Amino acid sequence: MSSKSLFRFSGNVLLLGALLNLVAAIWSFFVNSNFPSASASELQNPQWVVFNIIGFVAYALILIGLPGLYLHQSGGRGGKVGLMGSLFIALSTFFRIGVAAYFIAVVPILAEKAPKMIEETVFSGFVLFPFGAFFFGLIGFILLGTSIIRAKVFPTYVAILLIISSVIEVSGIFIDGATASAVILVLIALTMGIALGVIGLRLKSN
Repeated sequence: MSSKSLFRFSGNVLLLGALLNLVAAIWSFFVNSNFPSASASELQNPQWVVFNIIGFVAYALILIGLPGLYLHQSGGRGGKVGLMGSLFIALSTFFRIGVAAYFIAVVPILAEKAPKMIEETVFSGFVLFPFGAFFFGLIGFILLGTSIIRAKVFPTYVAILLIISSVIEVSGIFIDGATASAVILVLIALTMGIALGVIGLRLKSN
């Protein structure tokens, strides 16, 4: 695959990932996306599974599109910082995909067969997965944003939006309630989506 083909492919994938992430965020208004506060009946709702499947696919696509983003600006001053940022974001995405897979395949069964175990899950080693996703994502987007500013391949506001999206996500840890969680998800999807949308369009037109 030539570099132009790779960039176009990555651009399309990032655009699709950003769009699906926004769809998942809007979908969260129809389900209780706040896992600790969701009831057993809410976790058995088919829409809960659909919501997490969409999120799973969205982040998988963003992960696939990251190499094109990095390579497009790797020759600039942000090369090494961009690489570290991309690696941290990739690690964060793996954690996210693991969480989504657990929500899709395991949680509905627990909600039906052993709902009391769901609360135990929240305070088990599983908590390392969402916190790992938040922590590595924050570091990754700060580093990637810094590399974008230094490399000057993409607009500066793209870097700012990526950093803002990660900060909003971390602040969501302290938010309780289904509606508040849904609003946070939409804010994350919008800030990240605009940034990835600009990046995707630039890669496509390369």
